[in-house]
Amino acid sequence: MPPRSLMWCKGSENKAHEIQYVNVKIMAEKLVEHEKQIKDGDLKLDPGMDAMSLVFVKDNDGFLKGVGTCVTTSRYFNIPITKGSSKEQIVDLKFELQNERLELQKKDEELKAFSTKVKEQDKTLEIVLAHLESQGKMIPNLTSHPNQSPTQVFSVDKNVQSHASPITNTITEKAQITDKTLTNEPVTRTMKTIKCILEYPNNRSNVAYGTVYISSERQVIHGVPLQDDCYKISIDEVIKGDAFLPYQNGDIKTVEEAHQTFVAWPKYIIKYDEKIPHMRSTQNDNVKAPRSKKHVYNER
Repeated sequence: MPPRSLMWCKGSENKAHEIQYVNVKIMAEKLVEHEKQIKDGDLKLDPGMDAMSLVFVKDNDGFLKGVGTCVTTSRYFNIPITKGSSKEQIVDLKFELQNERLELQKKDEELKAFSTKVKEQDKTLEIVLAHLESQGKMIPNLTSHPNQSPTQVFSVDKNVQSHASPITNTITEKAQITDKTLTNEPVTRTMKTIKCILEYPNNRSNVAYGTVYISSERQVIHGVPLQDDCYKISIDEVIKGDAFLPYQNGDIKTVEEAHQTFVAWPKYIIKYDEKIPHMRSTQNDNVKAPRSKKHVYNER
């Protein structure tokens, strides 16, 4: 079937095959020009449009110029008929869905930011308590019981990041703390810290610098009692962050993830140049470091 613009032009000619009226002739010239542009690819049209749509106003759905009556736009241009919601309703629904999606993304970002802030605050608390613990200071027990006395804090069960100052790099002297229970009997608690280098079990390579925490009481790490063949260690500086921990705890699996937190580390792969004191606890160990491991901090 020839284009309807050509049929319109033919229908406007007289018997001499000429267009008699000037205004009709102008319209025919425009149609011929648009048809050439469409054929050459210089003019892009949306579905349901042609040269006639550009020259004349939008066609009535039941009558197309140059074709005749009872020929709809969908039938002539082979446009599929949409059922159900109209195009305008579909556009509105898409717009509403997009707005809801953006709102959910915004709430998710706010929740992540709040969670990160809480983790940073908890980590700050952990480092402060660990620092006070190494100093042998008393932390008041936050309880509503009027007769309960302050207790010594020896472990914190959180694994989150911190912006607080790191644990002291100097060896703290042994501190004795006297605490009175409800029976008014004095209880002496001893805490000592020693700087060390942590090794990897397989090749005995250095993976981190840390601090050994020795206590006269049974120690726990993140709610788990410390094994007798391990020391409670804080990882102060990472050497090989991708090295796996000898004893993993939940989501904390590598040295990097355990940075500035407490972990359990086997005694036989800890290097130190201090004698581990006898504390009368389940973590007793009087083994001295071999002479070859003296002055290990010069390796930095």
